[in-house]
Amino acid sequence: MSSSLSGHRKLLPRRWRVGLYLFAWLLLAIIVLQNLEPTRLDVLFWSFGEVPKLVLVLGSMIVGIFLWELGRLLASRSRKSGTE
Repeated sequence: MSSSLSGHRKLLPRRWRVGLYLFAWLLLAIIVLQNLEPTRLDVLFWSFGEVPKLVLVLGSMIVGIFLWELGRLLASRSRKSGTE
């Protein structure tokens, strides 16, 4: 018996993966360098003073990922409870 991973082919050749990784790091460096200046953050009646734009961008990405995964979790639970 052979394992299911023995016949697994890689989706991209190594040089393409290296190129994509380099491109992603370059893109990340550009985003970081363009968003270093501080900006004032006011939410309702709170004021957080000067916060770098990079922190706002990364923070909103993290909150978005968390909400997306929470939505997926709740949707999968509702499907499981509806089919059983």
